[in-house]
Amino acid sequence: MIDGSNRRARDAELGVIRPRLLVMLGAVAGEALFGPRFRVGEHKGKVEEAAVGPWRGLVVSTIHPSAVLRGGDPEARERSFSGLVADLVTAREALRRGGS
Repeated sequence: MIDGSNRRARDAELGVIRPRLLVMLGAVAGEALFGPRFRVGEHKGKVEEAAVGPWRGLVVSTIHPSAVLRGGDPEARERSFSGLVADLVTAREALRRGGS
């Protein structure tokens, strides 16, 4: 897990780890990396190229897993869970294709 609250530390971590792909779990994670205008719904499930400090790679955004638990009725929770799993499969497939 990369802490996005300290830009210098975040950039250093990304420079050392050099991941091919980041998964943004929820709005807080996305906002920490991309700023307050980030909206999960606009990016959810998409494989996107991104640049954060010196790091360049792919990003897949999805809901935070805790959102599944807040999903109201059982059907809504199941839809949320299925969407989360689908987004994680998208991330895995992006890595399998070679990613950045």
